[in-house]
This record gives sequence, structure tokens and C-alpha cells, in this order.
Amino acid sequence: QPSNPLQSGGSGRFWVSAGRLRIELQSGRGDVELIRDGNVLWYYDGGSRTAERLQLPAERSTHPDHGTHQPPTQQQISSAITRLEQHWDVTGPTPSTQGNRGAYDIALSPKQPGSLLASLAGAVDATTGIPLRLDIDAVGVKGPVLSASISNLNVGAVDASVFSFTPPPGTKV
Repeated sequence: QPSNPLQSGGSGRFWVSAGRLRIELQSGRGDVELIRDGNVLWYYDGGSRTAERLQLPAERSTHPDHGTHQPPTQQQISSAITRLEQHWDVTGPTPSTQGNRGAYDIALSPKQPGSLLASLAGAVDATTGIPLRLDIDAVGVKGPVLSASISNLNVGAVDASVFSFTPPPGTKV
């Protein structure tokens, strides 16, 4: 039996802000947290009371809009879909609702035969372009082999304290 929600599934929350990330997943088998604050990444497994601290390399971005991301324009979306259609059958984007947000659904399936991947399906937030759902289906497998979704998205400033982490007493680091 999988020992934590990264393997067996669970529900949780996440925060993202300028190179910082916090993901909390809860399940009956123990909670898991991933916390990135700049170049430090923590992985905490509450079920086994273990934590790992990784020092990440410094980011080097040459992308012109690094740190100033804006939702894609209609022209950028159309151009991306045209490129995808060279190798994938594309369905959508179709207006929908995901969680508490207006969204666009899109589905992809490979044009070439012989792939183990049956399809990718997802939804993106209509206002921000943030992915809200992803389902990956494999050939010969009933139901998605990977499914992730956001059921409630709040967009706004995140307090810096959300990204700090100190292992609980008794944790093996």
C-alpha cells in the first residue's frame, strides 16, 4: 500500500508566489509537505516523521517576462493550438467551470498510433491562465492514471511566512 498522499492520492492546498511554493497534501496515511523558499526545498513526510532539505541551484532566467507573467493573449492561445494540432488531435478550448472559476477545457490525443498515452485533458482558468485540472489517460487502463485538480482558487498576495518551514520536534532530517 502506498504510504503517503503523493503516491496514494489526497487533498490539500498550495500556494505560489515569485519563486516560492508550498504544497500540503493530507490523507489518512499521513500528511506530506513540499516547501520551496528561494533555493531551499523541504520535503516533509508526516507519516514517517522524516524531512529532507535540498539546496537548489540558483535560478538563471533569460525569459523576457520572468516575474511579470501575464495570462496568454487570444493570439498566443490560437498559435499554441495550431502548433499542437501538428501532432495531436485537439478538442476545445470549450468554456466551462472548474471549482469556483470560469475555465476553458481542452483535450489532446496523439495523432500517431502506438502511443501508450491515450489522452490528456485539462482546464485552465479563464482569467489567469492557471491550470485548474489535468487528467492523463493511458491506453488499456480504465480511468486516469494521473488526475489533479484545483477545486477552489484564490488569487492574491501570499504572506511570506507561508513559505517558511521548521521540522517538528522528533523529525529525522
